[in-house]
Amino acid sequence: MNYFYYFFLCSIFSFSQVTHTVNAGMYYYEPANITINQGDIVVWINDGGTHDVNGLTNSITGEPFNNPEDFSSNTISEIGAEIYSHTFNTTGFYNYDCSVYGHASAGMVGTITVNSIAENSILGIWSYGEDFLYITENELTIFFYEESGCLIELIYPYNLSKSGVVTLTDPYYGYEFDVEMFVDNNGNLNVLPPEEDTEIWVPYSSTIDDILAMVCSTVDITQMIGQWELSSLNGEGVNTGLHFMEIFDNGTTFQYDFDIENNCFEITEITIDFYNDFGGGVVTFSDGTETEILLNINENNELLSWINGQNEIWQSSSFDPTAFIECGNISSIYEDEFKATIFPNPSKDNIHVQLSHSGTYDFDLMDIEGKKIFHGSFNDQHTIDISALSKGTYLLHIFNSSRSIINTVYVE
Repeated sequence: MNYFYYFFLCSIFSFSQVTHTVNAGMYYYEPANITINQGDIVVWINDGGTHDVNGLTNSITGEPFNNPEDFSSNTISEIGAEIYSHTFNTTGFYNYDCSVYGHASAGMVGTITVNSIAENSILGIWSYGEDFLYITENELTIFFYEESGCLIELIYPYNLSKSGVVTLTDPYYGYEFDVEMFVDNNGNLNVLPPEEDTEIWVPYSSTIDDILAMVCSTVDITQMIGQWELSSLNGEGVNTGLHFMEIFDNGTTFQYDFDIENNCFEITEITIDFYNDFGGGVVTFSDGTETEILLNINENNELLSWINGQNEIWQSSSFDPTAFIECGNISSIYEDEFKATIFPNPSKDNIHVQLSHSGTYDFDLMDIEGKKIFHGSFNDQHTIDISALSKGTYLLHIFNSSRSIINTVYVE
């Protein structure tokens, strides 16, 4: 299991009490009467004047309040300052007032009702958005929704070390860590990530079989070893000859991305560390930066990749990596080796293409976004009819098995 799954798990299960704020002024507590849950915190803030929070003795009658818990504060005069805070761990009904001279008689009194939290069972199926938890007597299973439209399943053995605290065992490394969870009086599983709003996991009425039917298929990582060419990006076709990838059995991956402007390939070496059986992994670049990736093989033997919010489809390919000229190695000698002369350019009817090297070549005429408009082939030189094109800038990709070049074409 990769480390960021551990951090995600801790973030969704870490709890703290709910904090309630009461404002104090001349001569009021606002709200004067509040209802909270056992273990919640109440904080009193000074709106103006000199006040305290007195939960010991009734300032009007002189009789003890006899609250389930005693609480009291010092006197505070600073505007906006915290007068007092208290965690109410004992259920029951509490009275309090301001003991500063005459304030209680003027109406500066308050009450707090502390309700108990029902010890409801955490066992069952819970949902939060498109994610699910399945908790049995000895296992907690997390189902994460993936961009591919299925669920990643992670199973954690656990035990209850004390009320509300679950000790989980990492299935990959075996270490243990504690998380806290509870079911509220509404029957929902409450989750409060640090410094975030409370998440409410609600009971899921369907069976675990319904969830298991949505689990992603396991992936044979060895099927990904080999050479691939990008054919589709976010549902849009990608022109051939622009993006290639080679994956090795140790996770090392080379990606070859054609730089249209400089007529060369950006060659990037990365490593993929798979952390589950569903193709989920971490991509590490040569500069040390990381990002998540999900790889899969579909029924058409295409490599599917979800990375940086993109849905990529790669076709099985065969190529000679040594034929890719890396941008960092470009020299003026190479630039003179293979050229395409296009004239007239700009044009509105026809363009004539003449190559520096003879041979049979394919060509793709593309719009500025790289979308193919039409395809053809020729030997050495060729005339292309562009009269049907709208005014604008286009790309002409000329290539064969050993050479490739892209030139800009302007249509008047």
